[in-house]
Amino acid sequence: LDRAQIQPGQSMLDIGFGWGGLSLHAARKYGCRVHGITLSVEQKALAETRVEKEGLGHLITFEVIDYRTFARKKENQGRFDRVISCEMIEAVGHEHLGEFFWAVEQVLKYDGVLVMEAITTPEARYETYLRTTDFINTIIFPGSLCPSLHALVDASYKWSTLTL
Repeated sequence: LDRAQIQPGQSMLDIGFGWGGLSLHAARKYGCRVHGITLSVEQKALAETRVEKEGLGHLITFEVIDYRTFARKKENQGRFDRVISCEMIEAVGHEHLGEFFWAVEQVLKYDGVLVMEAITTPEARYETYLRTTDFINTIIFPGSLCPSLHALVDASYKWSTLTL
């Protein structure tokens, strides 16, 4: 979160917030307003319980919605100072990496910052990895894809004006 350079009062989108831990930490430490999106009804329910328990309901909201649908809503255009995504890109798939970066660009303010954490695959193995299975995409995160750094950067440059 320190890399996001979050300031008190800023707005932050947490894409794929999991059980809400990062959202809770951001609201507590930085005093920012957090909105999290997920596809999991169960994760949303537990995360909301955690928010209520910590008394941070005035700073944190969660929603069950696909990031692409969220980005297409007019009210979300340029809405967020910061976007974070922790180990969510692995669920996107190679063919949708560009859409992810397009969606982030839609919701970020002009001077906004994206901080993303991902499990990656080494460049030398990526083309083979796209056509095979391994321990991570069969046991740990079934159906996932751990992109290469080049695949991420390439998708970002082709589908958005985001820069490193």
